[in-house]
Amino acid sequence: ASSVNSMYQTFFGCFKIKSLDLRNFDTREVTSMFQMFLNCFELEFLDLTSFNTEKVDDMFNMFYCCQKLKSLDLSNFRTSSVTSMAYLFKDCSLLESIDLSNFGVTNVHYMPLMFCNCKSLKTVNLSNFIAENVWFIDNLFHNCTSLKTIDLTNFKTSSTSGMGNLFLGCESIEYLDLSSFDFSSVTNMGNMFSRCHSLISIKVTSFNAIKVEFTDNMFNGCKA
Repeated sequence: ASSVNSMYQTFFGCFKIKSLDLRNFDTREVTSMFQMFLNCFELEFLDLTSFNTEKVDDMFNMFYCCQKLKSLDLSNFRTSSVTSMAYLFKDCSLLESIDLSNFGVTNVHYMPLMFCNCKSLKTVNLSNFIAENVWFIDNLFHNCTSLKTIDLTNFKTSSTSGMGNLFLGCESIEYLDLSSFDFSSVTNMGNMFSRCHSLISIKVTSFNAIKVEFTDNMFNGCKA
């Protein structure tokens, strides 16, 4: 059995690596994948299909700035122990599609900037995201300029205080169903829908935003 319990910054700054096949990595005891592939600017292929992530509690910055990755198979990931997914795919600017339907996020507290600047992202499957314990989702989809639809029907946001810049710059989205959102703990909604140029309709069941302090530029640039 593997005794390795941390993969902290394992490939951090491997600027020129283009391909990584990690099917032989034994990750059964790993608890941290913090910044594991951070700044792997040229990485085009990454095989993580054998990764066991059941004990991992930190995925902060894991794929940040993997600018050449177009696809990523994470179908084997089990994330029920993870508490931070902040910046997880930030600046993966060529990533076109990601299926996270297998992700368990019930223990995640931090999700800010998770998909920020994923400018080529057209589809993202978050169908099982029950985010009832998430505190911050600020900038979650910031500058996802190609994203046209997002299924957020399972998002339970009763613990969420930060929603600033949530959809900022999502200029292709026409419709948002936020009927599952609970706004009762939210304090920041600044720029939440700013520069959503194509947005026509938002579905909200109850706008119980009794603690909101910041709504600056909330709908700025919503031209449709």
